[in-house]
Amino acid sequence: MSGKDPDYSFFENFESCYKIECKKEQANFVTEYTNYCKDTQFTYNNGNQVVHICKNMVKLYNSAILEHGYSKKHFTQNNVPEFINYWINKELTKAGINDDMRSQFCKKLDSITHNFDNQQLLKNKIYDIKKKDVKAMNILYEFYKIFYELAQKGNNYLQDFLVNFRKNYNEGLIKCFNGADVKFCHELNKYIKFYEQRKGQLSNICDNNKCPSLKKLTLLLSPSKKELLNIAENGYKLIGSLHISYLDGLYSTETDDVY
Repeated sequence: MSGKDPDYSFFENFESCYKIECKKEQANFVTEYTNYCKDTQFTYNNGNQVVHICKNMVKLYNSAILEHGYSKKHFTQNNVPEFINYWINKELTKAGINDDMRSQFCKKLDSITHNFDNQQLLKNKIYDIKKKDVKAMNILYEFYKIFYELAQKGNNYLQDFLVNFRKNYNEGLIKCFNGADVKFCHELNKYIKFYEQRKGQLSNICDNNKCPSLKKLTLLLSPSKKELLNIAENGYKLIGSLHISYLDGLYSTETDDVY
């Protein structure tokens, strides 16, 4: 199977990495530094998608170095190389690039980094991740992203937050136990601890000044999905670290199948 094992370490510094992504379009540096990808010959480049991904790789790098002023030490400590590699794999997968071509593109993108990365911070850091692991990382990415978006957007985003949270939580539980992905299970558990420890910071945004505990976030599934969920639920009970319960009326939704 194509691809290497995923490196989840950047999720421990997700806020820093997410800010780098949000600021990558800053006009004061993007124009000059995206020229590195213009003359690159990719074997397959449907609609210039890979060139676009290449340009955004440069933008992410420069957002960290130029916009946020990261030193070599901070760049590494904040796991920016691991985040950029995930971001590239996410975008290649979203573009429908198959495993073999994704591996070739990652090698090519890694070889390009020396053109703009004089400190060699990205050297040998760009490699293809297994497609199934990219999907797992996408779930965690959405978890962390919606938490920070809730903090930024406030109460008007609360219902969107709950809907997105339920969807990803359902998918995460089923992937964890039905997919037998132990490493992902561990990362999912880390996020749940992260959320429970920090939800108090958002109390002024949530209804009645109290954000719901995961014990109160429901999993609304159609009958066709409940068997999968039951397996996941029993798995969590066996390890005794995570919990699933039911939602009180305040946070219920009309949707039935959110997986």
